[in-house]
Amino acid sequence: MNNLRHPLLTPQPLRSAKVTFDDGHTITTSLNGDLSDSDILLRYKVGREFNIGDGHGGDWMAKVVSVQILS
Repeated sequence: MNNLRHPLLTPQPLRSAKVTFDDGHTITTSLNGDLSDSDILLRYKVGREFNIGDGHGGDWMAKVVSVQILS
């Protein structure tokens, strides 16, 4: 039996990014290890609006102002 692993089936380490929103909130999030830097920047595109929640079960919409790819 061949012990070589297929590159598409080999798990990649998670990526991480720090996203800052226009209301001052920041999140550090884990992402699929197969995503490229371009994929991450497209997902968290500056100006894109996200519902980050108000902490009490309600909605709180905020726009991305910066993205820092950490790994």
